[in-house]
Amino acid sequence: MVDGLGADSTLKPPNVVAGAAKFSPSKQRLPFRRVEDDASGVLPELADNSFAAKKGARGSWGERADMTLKFTRGKDFRHEKTKKKRGTYSGGVISTAVCSFKFNE
Repeated sequence: MVDGLGADSTLKPPNVVAGAAKFSPSKQRLPFRRVEDDASGVLPELADNSFAAKKGARGSWGERADMTLKFTRGKDFRHEKTKKKRGTYSGGVISTAVCSFKFNE
């Protein structure tokens, strides 16, 4: 039906979404996850990502920095890190050992 302005009154307003009627409230909505959470898939060697769990961490160059910075959070971390970079800090001997992990694929 055409009203006095020449517009068709049987048309839907432009803000109506065509797929909105297909949504059912019974379907549970889940957040997007690129990788599924599966606790059994984590290797025990890789479960702990701390500096102390790293192979060869004892006596290494970063051990002293780790002891100072591991409890520091936020803005204070940046401040402490900058203080360590000033040149008066000596962490010890720098090791050239390889600490990589080989994955079995």
